[in-house]
Amino acid sequence: MGLKNQQEFLYIPLGGVGEIGMNMYLYGFGDKHDRKWIMVDCGIAFPDDSQPGIESIMADTAFIENEIDNLLGIVITHAHEDHQGGLNKLWPLLDVPIYATPFSANLINRKFAETDFADEVEFINVNQGESVDIGPFNVEFVPVTHSIPEANALAITTPLGTVVHTGDWKLDNAPVIGKKTDITRLKQLGDQGVLALVGDSTNVFRSGQSPTEVEVGQGLEEAIKGASGCIAITSFASNAARVYSVIMAAERADKQVVIAGRSLWRIIDIAREEGYFKDLPTLYDQNDFKNLSHDNLVVLVTGTQGESRAALARIAKGEHPAIKLKSNDTVIFSSKTIPGNEKSVSFILNELANADINVITSDQQTIHVTGHPLREEMIQMYGWLKPQIAIPVHGEAIHVREHMNLAKSLGVKNVIKALNGTIVQLAPKVKTQGEVEHGRIYEDGNLLTPAWGGPVKERRKLSFVGVVTVSVVFDQKGKLRAEPEVFSMGLPEFDDDGQSIFDLIVDKVDEIIDAMPKNTRKKQNAANEAFRIGVRRQVERAWGKKTIVKIMLSYID
Repeated sequence: MGLKNQQEFLYIPLGGVGEIGMNMYLYGFGDKHDRKWIMVDCGIAFPDDSQPGIESIMADTAFIENEIDNLLGIVITHAHEDHQGGLNKLWPLLDVPIYATPFSANLINRKFAETDFADEVEFINVNQGESVDIGPFNVEFVPVTHSIPEANALAITTPLGTVVHTGDWKLDNAPVIGKKTDITRLKQLGDQGVLALVGDSTNVFRSGQSPTEVEVGQGLEEAIKGASGCIAITSFASNAARVYSVIMAAERADKQVVIAGRSLWRIIDIAREEGYFKDLPTLYDQNDFKNLSHDNLVVLVTGTQGESRAALARIAKGEHPAIKLKSNDTVIFSSKTIPGNEKSVSFILNELANADINVITSDQQTIHVTGHPLREEMIQMYGWLKPQIAIPVHGEAIHVREHMNLAKSLGVKNVIKALNGTIVQLAPKVKTQGEVEHGRIYEDGNLLTPAWGGPVKERRKLSFVGVVTVSVVFDQKGKLRAEPEVFSMGLPEFDDDGQSIFDLIVDKVDEIIDAMPKNTRKKQNAANEAFRIGVRRQVERAWGKKTIVKIMLSYID
């Protein structure tokens, strides 16, 4: 086989490197004329204040869409939104089978049920510990512990070697729900030879020993027994083990449990169907809240990250239709704030404080445990697998860099910095080969728009400088045929001298009309520009900002 047609084992991250969330990775095998691909995960990230009107953010799939005939399938490591939340939006662009464990497939299927293409999707269930052949790839689902059932590391094997893609994982000898990380199998893979480790970087700066989920359950029970009034507990809805721990801790504390939120009920129903929740006490819906003894309730709610539409935010603002907390009630945060969400969480904490509601966080008691490996656990993983190549993923730039430093200190021969879009040749030689097209896609209502070409930039500008619209009607001879109309949004009411900015704009429009020659009035482009520049300068003098000015110039007979 000549060099021009040599087989290569490639890795390309499209999302999930240098950021939290939006995980999407490609593995390719073959020569450049006949290369097959699989996608690992298809997740989302959530917008911040700089992306007004956007529901979610996904990695751009343009590159793999151009290779669509060679994409063999999408493999899902686990069912968290940042690893599968883009499937019900991007699948029609990809149209390939989805490989997932039964729990993950069940959850994803329920989301697909709300689309008009649900019947077209092919799911291939793979049980934990099993493997499946996908073209030239053999993919083994190796059980790992995480904050959701049936999380997996993937051992992806080709004729040129095996990559272990860790997904999200941790070590927990008492995970409550689901399997422990299969250390025995990881050691076997290491003994057989691991070409590359593509690994989680989230907690690379955190040392020490994480509590187990059993210890968290005990901490929750203590917190519930020591809390006053009605107790609301917020946790990630997808964390089935935590949902179970809260419910069982409440039962041990002789409390009734109310479930507030469709996403919580969904995870409970799926866990029951998949055989994980077999001994739950009676659970009540949020509509039962008013009929139950207020001080004997534990209410499980969504909204750990301060999401404005989640149950906790609405409760904190007194706007929830069913759940009403009183002074001296208690809210327990069984969670950690994700970087970037500090402001929204702080808002909720202050709203609760203003309402004289007690707050307990994981800084005060053992009521939360991370779902990602601490530094010592990462070191253990490297010891088991002994990879020739280390490629950090799943973390911001500072985490990726520190993970690279850690891998180097452990003697890994090749440590690769592969940012989103980077083409990495894993075999037969280790090298980077440039970049593929990559970026972000915004979910904007019912539409998917590229981040670089969508309306978000304009919305952001509107939020800072407002907009003025002026409507002027001339006849064909340049005579004014109606009173000009002015509309403004987002501007201050008065300037420093107490003058109405709106009145200043109206006066300026009249001034421009009076000064404009009839010959100019008949030239639409010239007249339009005179109005736009004049109004913009007037607002800038009064406010100090350059507002957006839209001129609607009409001509009638």
